[in-house]
Amino acid sequence: MSTLYIYLLLILFINKTNFLNSSNIPIINDIKYDVGSALVYGSNMNSVANVTVTKLGSSSSDLLHFVSISSNDSVLQVNFDGTDVYYGTIELCSSVCARHQWNPIVIDSISMVPTQGGNITINGYYLLPFPQLNNSLTFTKWSITPPTVFNNISMIVVQYQPPPPLSTPKQQPQPSGSNVTIDIQIKDSILKRSYSFKSPVFELVEVINSSLHINGQSFGSDVSLLSVKLDGVPLNITQLISHYNITCSFADNPLLYYSSLSIAGIKKLVVDVNNNPSSFDYINRPIVNQISTVASNTGGTVSINGELFASILNNSKASTNVSVSIGNGAIVPTDIKIVNNTLITFAVPPKPKDMVLSNLELVVTIDGASSIAQDDTVFSYDRPTLVSSKQIVDNIVITGRNIALSSMVVVFFDKDTSLRPDSLSNNTNNNDTLITFDVDSIPYNIASGSYSKVYINANNIRSNYVTVNIKPIIVSSTHAPVQGGLVTLFGRFWNADTPQTSIKVTIGGKACPLSSPPSPAAIRCFMPPGTGLNQSIQLQLNGSVVDRPDNYKFQYQNPVIVDISEGSSKGGVVTLIGANFANKLNISLGNQTCDKSTYVNDTMVLCDISASKLSNLPADTLLMGNVTVDGLSGTALLYKFSKTTNINNHSNTSDGFKLIYIIPIVVIVFALISIGVIIYVKRRRPKKMSIVQIQLNLLRPSHLDDEQFEERWYEEQLNMLIREGIPKSEAKAYLKWFQENKDK
Repeated sequence: MSTLYIYLLLILFINKTNFLNSSNIPIINDIKYDVGSALVYGSNMNSVANVTVTKLGSSSSDLLHFVSISSNDSVLQVNFDGTDVYYGTIELCSSVCARHQWNPIVIDSISMVPTQGGNITINGYYLLPFPQLNNSLTFTKWSITPPTVFNNISMIVVQYQPPPPLSTPKQQPQPSGSNVTIDIQIKDSILKRSYSFKSPVFELVEVINSSLHINGQSFGSDVSLLSVKLDGVPLNITQLISHYNITCSFADNPLLYYSSLSIAGIKKLVVDVNNNPSSFDYINRPIVNQISTVASNTGGTVSINGELFASILNNSKASTNVSVSIGNGAIVPTDIKIVNNTLITFAVPPKPKDMVLSNLELVVTIDGASSIAQDDTVFSYDRPTLVSSKQIVDNIVITGRNIALSSMVVVFFDKDTSLRPDSLSNNTNNNDTLITFDVDSIPYNIASGSYSKVYINANNIRSNYVTVNIKPIIVSSTHAPVQGGLVTLFGRFWNADTPQTSIKVTIGGKACPLSSPPSPAAIRCFMPPGTGLNQSIQLQLNGSVVDRPDNYKFQYQNPVIVDISEGSSKGGVVTLIGANFANKLNISLGNQTCDKSTYVNDTMVLCDISASKLSNLPADTLLMGNVTVDGLSGTALLYKFSKTTNINNHSNTSDGFKLIYIIPIVVIVFALISIGVIIYVKRRRPKKMSIVQIQLNLLRPSHLDDEQFEERWYEEQLNMLIREGIPKSEAKAYLKWFQENKDK
């Protein structure tokens, strides 16, 4: 019996010893890493005598210093340095050792990308990969692993690009949303994290034609995962342009449009992409277009015309909170009323004496949304009001009210152009004031076009805006010679950048092709040969006909007489030399019309005059010669006849009878010789002589050499152009061109 008792005690002792030994064995459940330290979670940490780490594949171990043990014996803190950072095992040893994977990794942050893609950056410590194994990030739900493009000890960068959406989105995963599980593999450890894409980003929100357009980023590409709400009401999404643009229509919910967007206020817009929402305060601002005025001595009711002032629902006015601020409180309006969606009225008192209350900024605020102050949305007592404008060929007339004729008026076309009108006058039909400008008063930087922000200051009180439409006009032109040539059309408000292909000039029914690009004040073209005056001019710019004064017509150059052969009292043929001669001809010498006027060419005409007509004129006296071509005349005090000279006789004497036959023969022989000389010169010279040059040679009197004749011809032409009203600089430019091109 005693032996059995002893045996039982021995078994009890052995079991107790084994139990005591097992309570001294450390157990490792998990390890949490930080920079330079790690927390080892488990049990029996008080029994740990030493801690070592061993790199995978190495036979040697590194001893770590453990710092503390938690009071419940479940957490051991150890410190390590850079030499201990590797993938391997950690051992906590007492009488026996416990082992666990050792792989220090610290992740501080993971950047978010929009749904359209970008770089995801993982920041932390101890992030270097195995030489044989790249670190990676995987979107677990969609099994998408973007490529790693950069990796060092503190950063991993992966380049995420979403898969292209298919015609049926559900066929292709489209990552988006928040709290998405990702697996981050670093060395041989996989860490699970919760990841969120960037919330939707708003860049521009606007209402166009009863549709709401939202431009931004991170909207995703799967419309089934997208929702849009305005003030809590879901909107119908009609279009999603992947990640960047959303369009919502109010066609199926017009009441929402009229109750929310047709009235000013702050509207709450929410876009939710796969449970990842973002909100935006859409400020639907009231728009102030025009403000009336009142007399300073009486005050009264002021009207504000604009948009988005109120909404009418179920025949009752929508509830709104409206205020009007004038000059930051300089004037306190009373009795503010929303009359309808486009009209607000309020009352102001009379202006206190000796106070300057003009050009005060006015702001309307409705349900927290304020109008944007504009230069013309100002309030003034006795404010001038512009009503309309029109262009009457070369005059621009602006109609206004509340403008005294004695007012100091300055008109502003834009911020850089201000000018005073040529006149202020009253409209005979009403009390309107007409502000008139002549085109000569308007600077050349003002081109044709629509000027929507023209205003005036009348006695330093600013008016509202008025639109002034300015069209190009023709004011004058130069005249072409009968053989054709360069014509300059002078005008205003032409745009110098208008392409030549968009400009068409027609004069007297004939096309006049452009010779050079237009300038702001002139267009030059080549006029074909012709004669006459009172010919219509039509200029088209970009298909639009340009205005001109009704009484302004084009004409060719007047005939010019530079020499007249000497005549005889017995009558005969007189030769007149000059320029701009043509078939439609009438010649007179003194005050006597020639019996026959003969056109030879545009530089020579002949006058056959009888002795009976010359008997009425004084002999051996310079008389006026006149050549009229198609209504245009040229005169010169160059004709003289002598009683002794016998050029061509109309009597029946034998000498005169012979001359009738001899002179034509001489003329014919001379013409044949001239033609032969011309043909010879044309064949001998590599550059042919132009008709203009031949005519100039024929114009030259025999007693003048080339240089003298050119000087005389230049002066005659210049004086003629100036007499016709052509500016001297333009006339010189034309003659220079003519001289440079006479050989062409």
